[in-house]
Amino acid sequence: IIEKVHFGENGVSFIIDKDGQIIATSNEEMFPILTNLKDKENLSAGLKELSAVSDSMLTYEEGTCQKTVNGQQYYIGYAPVAGAEGWSIAVATPWSPVVWKINTSALQILALATVAVILVIVVLRFPIKRIAAPIAKTAKRLVEFADGDISSPAPTTDLGGEIQDMTE
Repeated sequence: IIEKVHFGENGVSFIIDKDGQIIATSNEEMFPILTNLKDKENLSAGLKELSAVSDSMLTYEEGTCQKTVNGQQYYIGYAPVAGAEGWSIAVATPWSPVVWKINTSALQILALATVAVILVIVVLRFPIKRIAAPIAKTAKRLVEFADGDISSPAPTTDLGGEIQDMTE
């Protein structure tokens, strides 16, 4: 069953028992069965960083972390196995595809947000101009009137409401 549990193409998974021993794995080259992750002195150099993960797994915690395994960065999620006394499962995936997906998603969101802002500006520009232009013309005419120009025509609008009342 554990051979089918993975995340992404190069993802791997393993289960440890209550003693910290790997009892099942989807990749025995990477996580050899019967490797004791609690035995930090005898762990291969490539698996040493997993000892901290196994400490959390042995206290039945669940969580995520980023660790280097055999020289490659991995994103690891782990949780206790329900109904199996003392067992925990971990699923690890290489960090670079995760980062690539996050960056791609962030760029897509940024592009969509930019398009949305441009659309809002374009769509709202006409109604705002339609309302603002008569107000600006009326304000200009009132300044001219205050300066003594009583013969220039007042601006008109068909907008109705307060803007039309003001121009009249």
